[in-house]
Amino acid sequence: MVNARPASGPRAAEAARPRAWRGPLVIPGRSQIRALAPRLWGLLALAFWGWLALWVSLSDAYYISRVEVLGNEFLPTERLVQEAGVPEGYHIFFVNPAAVRARLLALPGVREAEVRCHLPGRVTLEVVERKPVLQWRVGAEQFWVDEEGVLFPAEGALPEAVTVVEVDRGARQPGERVEPGLVQGIGELAALLPEVTEFEYSRANGLGFRMADGTRVFLGTEALPYRVQILKRLLEELEVRGSSVSEIHLEYRYPAVRP
Repeated sequence: MVNARPASGPRAAEAARPRAWRGPLVIPGRSQIRALAPRLWGLLALAFWGWLALWVSLSDAYYISRVEVLGNEFLPTERLVQEAGVPEGYHIFFVNPAAVRARLLALPGVREAEVRCHLPGRVTLEVVERKPVLQWRVGAEQFWVDEEGVLFPAEGALPEAVTVVEVDRGARQPGERVEPGLVQGIGELAALLPEVTEFEYSRANGLGFRMADGTRVFLGTEALPYRVQILKRLLEELEVRGSSVSEIHLEYRYPAVRP
């Protein structure tokens, strides 16, 4: 009979070593699971918000790919986009609509503005422009004037608009105002004297113009329709008499003429 040789080596030593008692498997109870639930929900929420932040920072949908401009008739679209400061490729979450609106309202030609952000990657700039009713010239500078009397840079020519030349002022700045009553008075004159396309204005003599024969007429700034009636009667009398004058002053209480 052959006796088996006892196993030797590291495996035999490991098998021969007594194993420690680890006790029975403990399953967490319901109360313990409930205690761990808030931590688990917190970890899940943290993972979700981390994933969301990563997606928002990397997704093309949150980067501006289009800037839309609405409502502009005179101001160039490119200029409005430049003044708004929202270039393409800018992250939409860094756009401050209130700050963009303030920059647009700083333009003298803009009366009102609204800024809206949309997904994917679109910003809408909607403006209400000042409507020019007059052309105002001071020296070599040309402005437009709206019905409120606000001066803003001219963006071209207005063939049908009356031009007012301010003769006693060195310069004007965009955003300055002329008296709204003056704007209304010029509109009344333009309706009563359609043949006159250019008026002069000075603080001393008010509104005036040159007739076709070169005669200068000064009307002041008040009761303009009444003074136009006086002017027409005076011209009729001068024609009957065959007289010619160089200046007609109606800005005073009583009419005066200068030969």
